[in-house]
Amino acid sequence: MSTLKSFTDSDQHISLELRDDHLTVLRLHGETSIYPFKNITLASEPIPEYPLNRVALTVIDFNTGVTDFKFSSSKNDFEIFVQTLIEIHSEFVPNH
Repeated sequence: MSTLKSFTDSDQHISLELRDDHLTVLRLHGETSIYPFKNITLASEPIPEYPLNRVALTVIDFNTGVTDFKFSSSKNDFEIFVQTLIEIHSEFVPNH
């Protein structure tokens, strides 16, 4: 499984990896989460937790509607990462 694009925010101790069919979230203290594209919905609107950032990433479980992960960064390449992620994710059909 290859990494198509990655983003790291060392200030927040997190790295995001866009893979062929999933998003991997690596927290630099050792926790890893994997979100298969077929099971999630993505949103990129700003969130209250990060009011100064134009873009945020919200991962929502397709089956339950529960938000599994929220993140935003003021780093310049974060917006590009989120745009690429949403483009790749849009090619997947969610599980029903």
